[in-house]
Amino acid sequence: MKKIVFFFLIIFNCSAFAQNTQLSQNEIVSLYQKIEKATNAHQSFSCNFTQTKHNSILTQDAKLRGEIHLQQPDNIAIIGTFPLQYSIIIKNNTMTMTKNGKSETIDLDMKKRAEKIKNIIEGTTKGDFTEVEKIFHISCEKSNIQYILTLKAKSKNLAHYIDEIKIYFNTNDYSIDKLIISKNENDYIEYLLTNKNFNIDNTHIFN
Repeated sequence: MKKIVFFFLIIFNCSAFAQNTQLSQNEIVSLYQKIEKATNAHQSFSCNFTQTKHNSILTQDAKLRGEIHLQQPDNIAIIGTFPLQYSIIIKNNTMTMTKNGKSETIDLDMKKRAEKIKNIIEGTTKGDFTEVEKIFHISCEKSNIQYILTLKAKSKNLAHYIDEIKIYFNTNDYSIDKLIISKNENDYIEYLLTNKNFNIDNTHIFN
């Protein structure tokens, strides 16, 4: 009997140690600075991603695989490889979307909404949350392996489309491990980032 009680005490203690720690506002600002410092140390970044789309009215999640490439100062490429093939490339403040052999180019200076999305993507990857804080309430907690940044929409209009975003930053290199964009509790898109490489030559992606 004593062994059984001891066993459950061990489980309880391990669970207590595994609980996430909530960060204060000063600690969140410090995290921003660490992300920015880590990002500035890398001229380029490439990884694979798996997108999982969960919809409450569908019986099965939809999965998509692809690649993400970043290049200083502000080049971004998202390339779908399976089962759909497409590309979204942001370079020199223009966004080019290619699908089924057809391309469309958007001048981000003329499209304020698209430019705002670009600024949010850049900000979250570089540690500059100036634009993000204008439209989201931000909180953060820390586990043993990740910082979990939670963004809650400030306006009801935005919350109708995006209620919450969770960004999981690796505690070792401050890169993003996972991203979850939720419309509500039952409808969300998850991005899992793997095979991350820093400072590799990915210039061909943007040529």
